[in-house]
Amino acid sequence: MNEARRIEGVIPVLPVPFADDQSLDLGAFAAEVRWAAGRPVDGLALFGLASEYWKLSDDERVGLTETLVAEVEGRKPVLVSVTDSSRFHAERFARRVAAIGADALIVMPPHFMSPKPEKVIDHCRAVADAVAPLTVVIQYSPAYISVSLSAEVFVRMQERSPNIGYVKVEPRPPGPMVEAIRTASAGRLSCLIGQGGLTLADCRRRGIAGLMPGVAVVEVYRKLWDGLAADPVSDETLDLNDRMVAMMSHIVPTIDLWVAAEKHMLAWRGVIDRPLLRDPSSAAERGFLDYLRCCFDRLRMDLGEKEE
Repeated sequence: MNEARRIEGVIPVLPVPFADDQSLDLGAFAAEVRWAAGRPVDGLALFGLASEYWKLSDDERVGLTETLVAEVEGRKPVLVSVTDSSRFHAERFARRVAAIGADALIVMPPHFMSPKPEKVIDHCRAVADAVAPLTVVIQYSPAYISVSLSAEVFVRMQERSPNIGYVKVEPRPPGPMVEAIRTASAGRLSCLIGQGGLTLADCRRRGIAGLMPGVAVVEVYRKLWDGLAADPVSDETLDLNDRMVAMMSHIVPTIDLWVAAEKHMLAWRGVIDRPLLRDPSSAAERGFLDYLRCCFDRLRMDLGEKEE
């Protein structure tokens, strides 16, 4: 069984490329993984909201996991999300990806039919116990899954399943929950954040363990992760943070636009050929893409690339 592994730093979530006929493009995904593994990252994650996990079959999820693990070859920690709403399927998928070679799991709490906190605890503990001692992160995204939990709920999970070591905290804003989890757990639980790093400047001061953004401009997040740890923070880092926030504020409001933006930026960088989402999806209109390109070009020099 996989050993527990420390999770920290910049760990981007990978989008999933599709072909013109909406089929999964595993070859394009493998190329994306090779590119991402060569970036300044501390791990790679799959099947977060940016991966359109709800549009994938079980066989596709397994194939993508196998491709990710094979391409990374142990050079970086690989985190795979378990998003099944039933405990039975969640446990089975967790064991399968652990056997494939994932270094950690991210467990999304069940949310369909608004289960009570006790049921959420039972579900997350069952998945964690199924792969112990493999490291487990609990994803808490109340804005997207419409399930609100207290810090004490996560503490109760960890007390009985000690391989649950992290919570990916994504309420809006996440800072107060980061503080509440650290206090309630007496430091036994560490926190990661997502949401494109919009609140990174605040949460970095609060002692988060890591950031899980998109991958398209991950070099920017590397610079911000390192630069925001300084005291005092430099004007250059604050300026870069302002430019990142301007772009992420534009794309974060809906998941479809977020994923579309990630894929368009990867296409602009030559990483993927087609910035397609699997239907049903909302098409990004021209004005959205024009402003995205303006924001992206303002970050070009921090990607080590020249503006076209």
